[in-house]
This record gives sequence, structure tokens and C-alpha cells, in this order.
Amino acid sequence: MQYKKCPICDLNYIKDGQEICDVCSKKAVYGITNPQRPQLGLEYCTCTVKNEPSMHRGLFGYKAYINNICVGIVFATVDKRTPAYNCCELSYYPEFFSQFGEWHRIKSNGERIRFAYLEDKIKKDRSYTFIIDK
Repeated sequence: MQYKKCPICDLNYIKDGQEICDVCSKKAVYGITNPQRPQLGLEYCTCTVKNEPSMHRGLFGYKAYINNICVGIVFATVDKRTPAYNCCELSYYPEFFSQFGEWHRIKSNGERIRFAYLEDKIKKDRSYTFIIDK
């Protein structure tokens, strides 16, 4: 029997036959970690982050747009215990919870995007467009 890392949290190990770890399955109410939730528009969608600083739920970030609709803000993950520390995370506005969940740790082309890299790009080019992995 082999073990692999959970694809959601990238912290806990799971058995080969498991889809997600027990911790993530208990957090199913948070949308993105819910394996029963239909994936509405999040499977490889294009996201544009614009140089529009904003605060949401006490977090500083930049406004994120999907299909030219502002859906939330992108901010730096602040949990130092995770490998996603200082990488981009997308916090959705409440009206989009039913469609996308509350938040999403952003990966593009299988890699996390560093928040410092995103800030450099949007300050230079005024926006940054990328494809979000599921």
C-alpha cells in the first residue's frame, strides 16, 4: 500500500485509494474541499488579477476577475505551517460561495504562484491573467 499527499491541503498523507484526507473531508463546508460539490466553472478557468488593492475579511489583496466579473480578492497565504505560505489564495465574495466555495489556493500549470511574483507583475503590467487549475 502506497501513500501520497492529499491534493487539497498538500499536507496530510492518504492511501492510494482515497481522494482526500480526513481533515479536508471534514472541511467540506468550505466549498473547494467538498468532493460532492459540482465543479462549476473552476476546472481550468481564466482569472485576471488587476492592480486594484482591496480588503476582504480583513485580508489585503488585489481584485480577481473571472469572465470580467469581480469574484473576490487574491491575497498571500499567511499560514506558515503550510507549503503554500506566501503563495496566492483567492477569497471569494459571499455571493459566489455557492458557485466557487469560500476560497481557493491558486495553482497555475500545477505550480503555486508566489504572491510577490503576482504583485510585481500587476504593478508593472497593471493586470496579470493566468489559468487556474482545478
